[in-house]
Amino acid sequence: MENEETKTVPKSWAMVGGDGPRSYAQNSSYQVYILSLKTNLNRTLCQVHLINAYLLISAEGTVGRRE
Repeated sequence: MENEETKTVPKSWAMVGGDGPRSYAQNSSYQVYILSLKTNLNRTLCQVHLINAYLLISAEGTVGRRE
């Protein structure tokens, strides 16, 4: 949330250079890990959606056909 008078963000921190525990290099590997989890989750959700769509189509006989 921005402060309207100063146009600043209340709590912002710059990335720390170097090799310490709060360094950019350490945070980058954490970000890569989180993005890989997100990618795997998206892939799994897509597969589940496709399986459910296939089962629905199979149960109905053809796409859009309902009796």
